[in-house]
Amino acid sequence: MRGGRSIASGLRHQRFLTPVSAKSVPEFQYKIGSLVRSGKITGTFDIIDVVRKQYYFKPTDCGYDAWDVGHLIELSADTPVKQVSLTMIPELDTVHWFGADGSSTTVRILVRHMQLINEVDLSYPIILGTEGQIMDGMHRVARCLLDGRLTVAAVQFIEQPEPDHKDAQPSDLSYD
Repeated sequence: MRGGRSIASGLRHQRFLTPVSAKSVPEFQYKIGSLVRSGKITGTFDIIDVVRKQYYFKPTDCGYDAWDVGHLIELSADTPVKQVSLTMIPELDTVHWFGADGSSTTVRILVRHMQLINEVDLSYPIILGTEGQIMDGMHRVARCLLDGRLTVAAVQFIEQPEPDHKDAQPSDLSYD
């Protein structure tokens, strides 16, 4: 399998208003202004983004190297956004979500991915590795394809970040 894939369940993003001084903000909530290049509400409240815990996996001889997608978002925060042609995304023609790990696809799993595709926010750029592999954003790419778009907003690393976990098994990582 070329590259890797994000593995997790749940929604990619949830937005809500929260007081700026709130101490209960979980680790993977981000201010839109600093991480997704959008405007910021001034005053008592900021828009906060909750990113579901997920990883980008790349197979190794002993398991998978895993990059925490929340960490990738932080690392790519100052990277310029560009438009990438969908024809330049080889993952569109590979086994990506289903069967790569030997599991069977069920209708329930397929419907869950359909929901995720329908609920994506295309204002968030996908994240590409140095070789153009999708490290985050395949549901957004699928939505662009479904909508008949020719391009997707993307950021791309110039230097590949080190994995957060080496030779890991997906089941051994935290998804909280």
